Amino acid sequence: MGFVLETNGRSSSEFPRHGDDPDEMLRGFFSRMDGERLFAFLLYELPAGQLFGDGRVLNPQEFIQCAGTASALTVEVREREDSGFYLLSTVGRAGDDNGPKDVEITWRGSSTSVHRAEQWTSDEAAELFLTYWRTRSLPDNTSKRPLERL
Repeated sequence: MGFVLETNGRSSSEFPRHGDDPDEMLRGFFSRMDGERLFAFLLYELPAGQLFGDGRVLNPQEFIQCAGTASALTVEVREREDSGFYLLSTVGRAGDDNGPKDVEITWRGSSTSVHRAEQWTSDEAAELFLTYWRTRSLPDNTSKRPLERL
């Protein structure tokens, strides 16, 4: 199975690219996120039997994505529930008291307010993406706040 990494919702590449170290690749990309030129990433698995060169999956059903700047990112994941619906959730740190949504994450003229436990740095977000890529799930030390059911 292959994965695709989309950048800014426009360009996509196979992940990891042949010969690239996945850790270095993601950490390098995420560390350069400035909220303007580089502001969002989405990682998803290609359907069984499809290769990256076969064309882009226009609406991946399951994915992990982030937006913001290297110092302040929001991370979301969409996963299939046992019911067959897909649930989009904001990823946070398990066990942290969420409190008010008083952290504003901004990127390219957009913004969202999240709980302090849902703000990630580029290194932390890269680790979430790498775990998702390796295991198709999030680390045990994370929580998910539901946003939308499709």
